[in-house]
Amino acid sequence: WTTDDSSNSTVSYGTTTAFGATASNSSLVTPHSVPLTGLAANTLYYYNVTSCNAGAACATAGPYNFTTQANVLFSEGFESGLLATNGWTTSCGGCVNNWAVKNDTPYAGVYYAGVVQSGAGTPSYLSVNISTSGYENITLSYYRKLVGLDAADDWWVDWWDGTQWVNLIWLNSIDEISYSYQTHSLATWSNRVSF
Repeated sequence: WTTDDSSNSTVSYGTTTAFGATASNSSLVTPHSVPLTGLAANTLYYYNVTSCNAGAACATAGPYNFTTQANVLFSEGFESGLLATNGWTTSCGGCVNNWAVKNDTPYAGVYYAGVVQSGAGTPSYLSVNISTSGYENITLSYYRKLVGLDAADDWWVDWWDGTQWVNLIWLNSIDEISYSYQTHSLATWSNRVSF
């Protein structure tokens, strides 16, 4: 925030309008910036700002609010052009087509990971290890475009719960014209996701 007179900077903040925490800077300035610490991810916070000049004339504005970003454990755009850059692995038990980084119709950026249907009985897998230990309320999100899947072609997403694969979605006989945004909630512990 900006003040007309040089003044100090105080931010009162918290998860209710009663605030509960403060951060300040005693320097007398006109452009104000105060870092906030100890904020939880994906949480709504309320705040107000107060500035006092050298003559102890104070002004307060607010309350305002903001939501912190969720913790991002893993993000992949395949922009390196390689699957192995962030630890992606593929397996293809005798199939003709395997997962690869492609650039003909990406959702965003230049690249995406894709595979052409391999036919009945010849699955192709794309998977990555992601440690979620110590995290809660985990969401897997991605953009998906499935083109020309018939009854012989299946597409699914699984996650490893430490003892077994758990299916999140299983589809066949689908033809999507455009990308769709998908989200799945995971248990508090998983270490591998497979497409």
